[in-house]
Amino acid sequence: MSKVMLVLLLFALCGPASLAKELTIVVTEITFAKAADATAKTRLKTLQKQTAIAFDTVPFAATDRPTFRDSELASIASYSISDRKLVHDGHPILPADRVLFQGVVDGADFVVVQTTHVSISPLNWFAAISGHPIQYGEILALSFPPDGKMRNSPLIAESKAADWRAEVFEQAPNTGKR
Repeated sequence: MSKVMLVLLLFALCGPASLAKELTIVVTEITFAKAADATAKTRLKTLQKQTAIAFDTVPFAATDRPTFRDSELASIASYSISDRKLVHDGHPILPADRVLFQGVVDGADFVVVQTTHVSISPLNWFAAISGHPIQYGEILALSFPPDGKMRNSPLIAESKAADWRAEVFEQAPNTGKR
């Protein structure tokens, strides 16, 4: 069997999973809380909570492997928000409130978005009736490969809306699996 046939056979057996990229998505939740200082005046205090999520592009889901911060993924500016929808080239794609990150991974656009909506459940009815509806926020990872099949995966779901930031890191070449 020639070397070319062996390579083709291995590729056919392993499939695209062998081409998976390992990413770490660092999502930072930024909230503001009232804090009293020494002169008894109230001021706003910024609280930040970071969550590092290990993510594999195949099968396009969060994993339980250790996270890393080797090389930050370069960002692009192809996506925007208009009328609470993610938009690309003037075409609305899906409901979203903010683009937290957008870049390219293996030729596919990789986008992290925040969606926010009011939670309407029996547990929250009293809060809604009293004029304090509970906002629900979700962070989604999206992939737009050249074949046109969008893939998405939820990263974080919170029962409150906050200001979020996201950074995406890829494993540096030749560092091996961790």
